[in-house]
Amino acid sequence: MFRSGSVSESGGRRLKAAAKKLVSDLFSVEMLLYMLFGVGTAAIDFFTAKVLYDLLSGAAVLKSPSDVVAANTVSFILSVTFAFFTNKFFVFKSKSESSRHMGKEALKFFIARFLTFGLSLVGMVILVDSFSFDHDLSKIIVSVIVIILNYIFSKLIIFKTNDNAEKV
Repeated sequence: MFRSGSVSESGGRRLKAAAKKLVSDLFSVEMLLYMLFGVGTAAIDFFTAKVLYDLLSGAAVLKSPSDVVAANTVSFILSVTFAFFTNKFFVFKSKSESSRHMGKEALKFFIARFLTFGLSLVGMVILVDSFSFDHDLSKIIVSVIVIILNYIFSKLIIFKTNDNAEKV
C-alpha cells in the first residue's frame, strides 16, 4: 500500500519546515525586541523586589510572607507600566485609533499581567517560604515563566495584528 520511506520522508520534510519556521520566528524583530524589553522589565522587577525585600526583611525580627508580597507588589507596578509602553510602541507597534482603543489595550494588558502577577506571588511564597529556596533564585525562576506567559497573552490577545512579525 505505502511505498517504503514515503511516510517518513514527508514527516521529515514537515519536521524540517516546522523547525525552520521556529528558528525564523525566534529571530524575528518582534521576538528580539520582546526579549530585550522583557529582560529590561525583568531587571526592573528583580532589582526593585530585591531591594525592597532586603529592606523589609532586614528591618523585621522575623521574616514573613508579607515581606515577599509587599516587595513584589511594588516591583510589579513599576515593571508592568514599563512593559505596557515598550510592548505597545516598540514590540508589537500597536496603533491606537482612539484613546478608547488604547484604554482597552491597557485594560487587557493589566488584567493579563495581574493574572501572571498572581502566579508570581504564589510561586514566590511557595519557593521562598514553603521550600526555603533563595529569594533571588526563586525570582529568576518565576520571572522566566512569567515572561513566556506574558508574550503569549500579548501576542495572541492584547496586541493582536496581522503584520507585526517582521523578520531579521
